[in-house]
Amino acid sequence: MVTKCSRCSLIASENNMFTQKIRGYVILLAFRDYLRKDLKVIDIGCGNGIITKLIKNKFNCDIIGTDILDYAKGIKYKKITNPDRLPFKDNSFECALLIDTLHHTKNQKKLIMNTLRVSKEVLIYETAPGFWAWFTDVILNYITNKEMDRTFTHRTIKGWSNFFDELNLNYERIKFKLPLWYPMPQFAFRIWK
Repeated sequence: MVTKCSRCSLIASENNMFTQKIRGYVILLAFRDYLRKDLKVIDIGCGNGIITKLIKNKFNCDIIGTDILDYAKGIKYKKITNPDRLPFKDNSFECALLIDTLHHTKNQKKLIMNTLRVSKEVLIYETAPGFWAWFTDVILNYITNKEMDRTFTHRTIKGWSNFFDELNLNYERIKFKLPLWYPMPQFAFRIWK
């Protein structure tokens, strides 16, 4: 028997998959010059794995997802059991992805440095602070996953650049054109030691 509550969850889940596929299209645009076949990649904060699967299908890279919440489906996955240390050896990956992960993180410095411990470089994709960041985090994430941390530590492009400078990291802003129909201001960076 399907109850009203389970119908709402099903609708929210289906809508989230639809919005994640749209978001995934934009992420593929941003990272198209950095991901390639046979590249060993980790997607940190992969969530349900939809974006991880899109990246795998598009670039045919060797990708594994990881998250502190265990709800990824249909991908290679390893759960993070200790939030202070990723469950991988040093230099295990050529590339790490932090896709809309850092704004859910209380200690961004620790996560970035831990990510650079396991990977040579990191591709970061984030939402700019503002209404759409609030809406997607508070409303959509609450509907689809009540356990998700809504720390809401978004930064501007300048804020991220200053943060990377403070950490003495090399970085470049990844420039890509957002489709006219895409409402959320987003940006990407590539960082390395």
